[in-house]
Amino acid sequence: MQYRPLPGTELSLSTLGLGSYGLTGVYGPPDPAGFTQLVHRAYDLGVTFFDTAAGYGQAETVMGRAVAPFRQQVSVCSKVAPGKTGVLTAQQLEESCEQSLRRLSTGYIDLYLIHYDAPATPVEELVLGLESLKKAGKIRYYGAGHLSAERLASLVERGAVSALFVELHPLSVDRYAEVAPRAGGAGLIGFSVTGRGLFTGRYEPGHQFAPGDIRGFDPLFQREQLASGLRVAGRLAELAGLTGMTPAQLSTAWALSRPGVVCALTGTSSARHLEENLAGATLPFPPELLPDFDAFLAGEKQRRLAERREHLRALLAEELPPTLEQGRRDLIYLMDGFNSEGWAGQAQLFPLFFAMERAQDRAALAGIHSQLRVLAGKAGF
Repeated sequence: MQYRPLPGTELSLSTLGLGSYGLTGVYGPPDPAGFTQLVHRAYDLGVTFFDTAAGYGQAETVMGRAVAPFRQQVSVCSKVAPGKTGVLTAQQLEESCEQSLRRLSTGYIDLYLIHYDAPATPVEELVLGLESLKKAGKIRYYGAGHLSAERLASLVERGAVSALFVELHPLSVDRYAEVAPRAGGAGLIGFSVTGRGLFTGRYEPGHQFAPGDIRGFDPLFQREQLASGLRVAGRLAELAGLTGMTPAQLSTAWALSRPGVVCALTGTSSARHLEENLAGATLPFPPELLPDFDAFLAGEKQRRLAERREHLRALLAEELPPTLEQGRRDLIYLMDGFNSEGWAGQAQLFPLFFAMERAQDRAALAGIHSQLRVLAGKAGF
């Protein structure tokens, strides 16, 4: 295992970290006992960074018990989100942190992140709450994840931000390009480095996920993103034949080749895949192949952008599909596209997303669809 220092801190993180998002059941029935065994196997292999969140259901409790035998030798990260109100006051930060500490059965959290933005809360209030927790010894360092580029920059400017989480795989180059210049010296921790399995070479066009698997709604597995992702997976498979590495290892190594990246998170539930990803975190992406691969990704990006706008235009012009499931899938795709295009920010999209979750009939979804049409018109699309 290799380790990289988290800038400005006393932490040295393993280049591969283990996340616990799968314990929410988004990829299938959770297996707490199996995950505990996986944590122990990861530690035996040298992994020292373990990630969880208050919003991951039982994950903090399971993680706390799993790392208890070696708590002092590892770094634990947890995250807090504002919920559906869009508000996260300093008091709410303190209350949520204390609840996380109890679930984790620990006296401190090494790295505490704002998981999702609280658009109704000034950045100054977030910094006040985080600094208070740090001063009290409840957290050692703090950072952020799914915030807009502008809010991240403001948080970095006003607070002592140590780490930024960024989705980091060959199709998320735009997000990295947004975050990296605004990091201000904070370390970057990449997640979804194999594209939630897309770049492992295990998926083909027309793949159907099991009921309840969140990837059935994930825009990454729809339309132009899926088509592009499969082309990238094909290129990784070609490179695998040249290098002796697997596509998943190459995708992980590519993420760690980005400047400023300290750690790559894996969310696997399989010991075999953990060991496979571990090699990707210790073997470099072959430097002689990197320029051509990055150029290939740049070409894919331009193709995706053009195709995405065609799909967005068609979905806005058409009526929603007849079923609630299909309607929600299309609305999620639209909202993701609006965010990527910069046509609407989180403050505008979060209320629509939560309204979509509450919707009980097609008429309610159609109302959200109409609001998105209005936003598109205001954006000149």
